[in-house]
Amino acid sequence: AGVTVHEFNHQYWYGLVATNEFEEAWLDEGVTTYMTYKVMDEFFRGRAEAPGLSLAAWDRAVLPTLESGSLLGPIAGYRESPFRSSLGRRFRAGHQLFGYSIPDLRIRGSFNDRFFGRKASYQPFAHDAPLTTLSWDAYRARGQNAYRTIAYSKPALMLRTLEGIAGWERTLELLRTWTRRYAYRHPTSDDFLAVADEVLDDAHHAFLEAAVRGSEVVDWAVEEVRAIPIGPPDGFTPQTRPGDPMEPSFSPVEEPPGLLASITARANRWFSSGEPKEEATAEPTDDRDGAAGTENEPRLHAAEVIVRNRGRLFVPTTVELKYDDGSVETVALDEARPWYRITPAPRPARVVAARVDPAGAIVLDLDVTNNGRLVRPDRGAARAAAATYQYWVQAWLAGVAWFS
Repeated sequence: AGVTVHEFNHQYWYGLVATNEFEEAWLDEGVTTYMTYKVMDEFFRGRAEAPGLSLAAWDRAVLPTLESGSLLGPIAGYRESPFRSSLGRRFRAGHQLFGYSIPDLRIRGSFNDRFFGRKASYQPFAHDAPLTTLSWDAYRARGQNAYRTIAYSKPALMLRTLEGIAGWERTLELLRTWTRRYAYRHPTSDDFLAVADEVLDDAHHAFLEAAVRGSEVVDWAVEEVRAIPIGPPDGFTPQTRPGDPMEPSFSPVEEPPGLLASITARANRWFSSGEPKEEATAEPTDDRDGAAGTENEPRLHAAEVIVRNRGRLFVPTTVELKYDDGSVETVALDEARPWYRITPAPRPARVVAARVDPAGAIVLDLDVTNNGRLVRPDRGAARAAAATYQYWVQAWLAGVAWFS
């Protein structure tokens, strides 16, 4: 169905709007790919293919290692990896290593988003993909080709990102105006950008200009999120000018040391003095409630979140802060800055997590795995992965022992 819809869309781009498919292939292939996914989502909702693990380069790193034989040779004496398939890359047996197909593992939230499937072909050439690149000048080396990135993947992701930040109605109006105005004509990228400025009121000019003509990327990441227990207000900030509001000021409360820090401190004192000393302090605790308050003064927590755009392509977005009482706070990132320090007003609840682009609107984001961060690591997933790994290692060793 996807191929049929794709080729039908070509009757509009580049059949009706006759762009130059050799010099500016993105104007027909990219727009067609974007509209193909929109039509497929409308009529075949819930049947998307989105290989999420390819975003982490598993398909280019882990499986080739398994298939090379270099990993298994010294361990079990295999001359050639048993995971190598004679049917070619698409059907290689390494995909079935753990009993399920690795490309079928999907990033949470990507089940119904076909655009995630385009990330695998966008990432390798994201830094070498101005959309105005001539087709015959696209990067080609070592069996790799950036033409697919320039003509199909990046423009489809760009238009989907535009939809995420400008809305579907305005994006549809852009494509409608573009199609009607340049039917039976030969428009260029300059014409497309001019129509976008007209329809979108220049609101997204910088984003589209940089995405079409440049090769910069957007990669929002939550670098750090901290919950800081503080005491009750101990004063007021000084006024800059008479009449300015006097905001309350707070002093941070020192948190009790963690278990590892406490053990390390005891060991250092032991080796420096030659004998252990009894500690006069209480056992370390996990003060999840923060600073001690009084009966009439609530316990408060401050929060500090560091968000950085690791690329140079700015796309406005938001940061969602989640607190342990279930409340959520949203902060807008609408200035073209390389990084933000977010310090919300102190509150009784403790911040537990932060996530940038919570709606997943920026599908052009180079790496979505760094978009969120927890204050305290969730070790449940690690324990589950370790248990699965241990099971299969034991099963594999049992098989080696059986045949040896």
